[in-house]
Amino acid sequence: MSLQNTVLNLVFNARDAMPDGGLISIGAAAAVQSHAALIEFRVEDSGIGMTQETVARAFEPFFTTKGKGLGGVGLPMVKHFAEAHGGHVEIESTLGSGTIVILRLPAAPSGIDAGQNDQPAPSPTPVKTGSPPSRCSLVSDRPLTGHVW
Repeated sequence: MSLQNTVLNLVFNARDAMPDGGLISIGAAAAVQSHAALIEFRVEDSGIGMTQETVARAFEPFFTTKGKGLGGVGLPMVKHFAEAHGGHVEIESTLGSGTIVILRLPAAPSGIDAGQNDQPAPSPTPVKTGSPPSRCSLVSDRPLTGHVW
């Protein structure tokens, strides 16, 4: 599973948690935890949320709240991806108030191109800060609900 598929999986889960529409926010930022440089990805939805009991079981293979035979492998795959890359994933959720899934992965050491041929990494492209949030279009096979995604 790639990082792209991992984040997409989280977005699909967020979408499914909003049967009447809602808002999904996706973000990425540098972070530090226990003196380690990390990249933190967040997928937040304004959906139905989960009980703490559901959160505790969410990473169990084939555990699902979507009905019999309708899933249960997405979040375990996200957890496997995170752990296989030296990271971790956590869920913050309140029933009725939405969910935030936080994926933290180790950042590549500064000046090293992820260990490939021990060549220095190219200089990073400066990132403009303070710019307004971006918007994207979403194509869905679900009927329009009048909600902003």
